[in-house]
Amino acid sequence: MHKSLFYLPGGLLSQPELNSARLDGLLFELGAGYMPADIPEGVDARAAALIPIVSPASP
Repeated sequence: MHKSLFYLPGGLLSQPELNSARLDGLLFELGAGYMPADIPEGVDARAAALIPIVSPASP
């Protein structure tokens, strides 16, 4: 999976835009982010979803 296929809120799209795309069936929620509905979820996608959750906070 290419990193451009995993969307985090506040990046390319805002949270409301990502929610709208999810409701339209274009994206699905995976952890802290979203992926296109037609891309298979693999180990790399699940790891990308965990990065914002497990990475240490910046001081």
